[in-house]
Amino acid sequence: MVRRITTGIFLFLLVSLVIACTSGTNAWAGLPELKPIPQGLPKEVRAYLLKQEAQIDGELNALAARNNELRKNCAEVDEGSPAAERCSREQAALEAGRERYIKAAERFNSMVDAEVAIHDLQARIARDQEAIRRLGLKSRAEDFEEWEKLSDEARRDFEEQALASMADLLFGAASDANKAVITGAGALNTFSSRKLISRLQQKGVSNERLFKSIREIGAAKGKPARAKAAKDLIEIVEKEGDLLNIAQEINGNPGDVRTAAEAATVLLSWGLEGPLAGVFASDVQFMYASLYNNAARRVSEDSIERLTTMTERQLRDLKELTRVLKRHVKELQAAREKLEKLRKGGAM
Repeated sequence: MVRRITTGIFLFLLVSLVIACTSGTNAWAGLPELKPIPQGLPKEVRAYLLKQEAQIDGELNALAARNNELRKNCAEVDEGSPAAERCSREQAALEAGRERYIKAAERFNSMVDAEVAIHDLQARIARDQEAIRRLGLKSRAEDFEEWEKLSDEARRDFEEQALASMADLLFGAASDANKAVITGAGALNTFSSRKLISRLQQKGVSNERLFKSIREIGAAKGKPARAKAAKDLIEIVEKEGDLLNIAQEINGNPGDVRTAAEAATVLLSWGLEGPLAGVFASDVQFMYASLYNNAARRVSEDSIERLTTMTERQLRDLKELTRVLKRHVKELQAAREKLEKLRKGGAM
């Protein structure tokens, strides 16, 4: 007796799959529905997603057409016959097409999620930057993105620039170009070399080269001399492990002080009185990131001048806003990287 293979049950399930997908239900577990494309996304983003959506829908329609052919030609075939072998191959191909559809649908849905996340984060970053601008500082998301990518050497170079500029404004006599600004900063923040050296001695530090550098910062006349003194201080801190430990102790959270420049800034806060003192002693990375100007590749002098004349409340607000902005920028970068990988995955 010739045995016949009945493919009706398989075909019924597959037909149900296709009908369910096109009707907006999910009759077969594991089949993802395509997420709707939000109207609020940018025009070019929506156009790209709509194109992807059309390609996936086209594949689904092609699967439905192939399924109809199977229904017509393979309802009953003789086992071992050429027709049975052909129908078996068609069934396998149809199942492979189903798997491709599922992967493409999941990829599409992830792309929609990533685009929505990017759109939302861009709006949040714009609000963060506006709040920082209201404090008198210019802060671009691009600068924070680049700050996070900087190599250790590039970041160190910038921090040295920033620390030298802060020394120029806070720890020395007024320069001809910025007398008014420095006078205002000095009214809020004062630095005492003697006070800093005394506190270091209390901690058991007796490095005369260090003390000499501190005195030079406080007494140097002119920007070149102050910049050199600040750089010397960084070099000493970098070489003296005990000074780094002291900076970490003052910080209250070992590990937060990640660079010699930051440690030097924390140590300088020991001799500083005024709004900046508490900020320097707690977390100065936010300050460096705030001052970084990627376009100019240099310290933003205007930002330093504004920073040194802020009140304690404004500095606290800036620190929090900068922290939030940096977090949003990191999240935006992660969402963009995820989207890039999804796009490189290619269409079906």
